[in-house]
Amino acid sequence: EEEIRQLYEALDEREREISDLKAELNRDHYTEIHALKEENDELSSDNEKHRDDLIKCRDEILHLQEQVKQLQLQNEGLSGEKTQLEDQISSHKSLLETQRTSLAAAEKSREGAKRQKNDDNRNLHRLELENQ
Repeated sequence: EEEIRQLYEALDEREREISDLKAELNRDHYTEIHALKEENDELSSDNEKHRDDLIKCRDEILHLQEQVKQLQLQNEGLSGEKTQLEDQISSHKSLLETQRTSLAAAEKSREGAKRQKNDDNRNLHRLELENQ
């Protein structure tokens, strides 16, 4: 009878130990689940922040790409204007050179006419003197 009682006590002790281990296991499991949930919440929050940052970056990239397109169009327009202005400069230079050449020829002709007039005046004066 004593032996049965001791076996029952040992069995009760084992059941208490099993119960304590289950309680400890449940506490540890709850603590671990709670920690994992908090970590998951933090990661979810971080993911949302990164997703928002990514959206902002994509929007900024699209904005910058649009600006690049506009600047390329402006650059093409300015290149066209530059070509037109260079053509105008070339045309004006040619015209200026033609006018310089014409002016030089007119100056030379004027000088020639002036010399001829002087020669004619001297000849007229000489002839007048001879006729007197």
